[in-house]
Amino acid sequence: FQAEMEMKLYLGEDEGDNSLETNVLSSALCVETLVNMRTVAALCLENAQHCIFVDLIDKEAPGLLKASVKHGSMAGAGMFIQNWGIALMFWWGGYLIDLYPQTYSFKDFNIAMFALLFGMSGFASATQGAADREKAIIAVDRIFDILERKSAIDPLTD
Repeated sequence: FQAEMEMKLYLGEDEGDNSLETNVLSSALCVETLVNMRTVAALCLENAQHCIFVDLIDKEAPGLLKASVKHGSMAGAGMFIQNWGIALMFWWGGYLIDLYPQTYSFKDFNIAMFALLFGMSGFASATQGAADREKAIIAVDRIFDILERKSAIDPLTD
């Protein structure tokens, strides 16, 4: 509706003395204003709601810095162990090729390395997406509570 009105305005089709059409358009504009009033009111409350949200997050997770350092250290330790494991596999493959050149070839080494690396990568990706069931249920309940609650700002009711 709004796009159609703007096109008529730009093309000059809204000019004229057709009073019936003007009354219909002005009443439609009033209805659209009332419908969008809720959105405008919500945007005006954005800063206050943001402050309330930040306060609640601070109350819910007071030791956020300590937890972040702990999680970051654990992720770094995991990468450290992973890279040392890969280095050990490369060293062991090179050692076997050097010690038994008739038995193992560079192609055999690459096949084994790719199989191990892709296998571990696939396993890591599969387990990384596994979430704690209880936490997932609580998160879904919170989302549906937010979606289904009745807003305190409703301009169309008295």
